[in-house]
Amino acid sequence: MAREPAVGLRKLADIIHLRSLGHSAYTVASRLGMFPWHVYYVTQFVKVCVSTEELEWIEEEAARHNFSTVGEFIMDVFNRCYEEHYAASRKRKKKVA
Repeated sequence: MAREPAVGLRKLADIIHLRSLGHSAYTVASRLGMFPWHVYYVTQFVKVCVSTEELEWIEEEAARHNFSTVGEFIMDVFNRCYEEHYAASRKRKKKVA
């Protein structure tokens, strides 16, 4: 089985940023010198349903914390919460083992 090429952190950040701004995977791939299927592979979208008031609050928070898109802000919050939970979970497993 052929292994997919690794994507560097900087390139991954560029992919996420450009896709969050609404660029197609083909455009992003062309711009970054990649194959479109690699961009599709590393970016999958999560749709979030919020009220108008919630969206305004999220947009204000994203701007206040210097994020260029709401999607980047949401993913940053998710990743931080996940890391905290995962780190705590790993510590508990090590104590048990």
